[in-house]
Amino acid sequence: MKAILRRLRILEASLATTRNEQGLSLADVLRELQCRRVAQERGVPYEEVLREHIIEHQAFWAHYVGDGTIAGTLRYARRRRLEAAAAAQNKAQSL
Repeated sequence: MKAILRRLRILEASLATTRNEQGLSLADVLRELQCRRVAQERGVPYEEVLREHIIEHQAFWAHYVGDGTIAGTLRYARRRRLEAAAAAQNKAQSL
């Protein structure tokens, strides 16, 4: 039992989110870089692009009911894309 608990602690430590000296995770740093690049390309303030990104992120995860695995997330994203395409096609046909 001790060996199993030791292995679990090692796995948890290796998978834990690491943060830099500013307290940002790797995902936060990458998000910031991407938003700064998009803001520079569009010529708009960084805060506006970051706000849009956060709103899109929250909208994406609002109705997620999967199991949290990579496969579940990919299935959810694909289903959302297909539903959006079907809605756009229905809207175009009704015009």
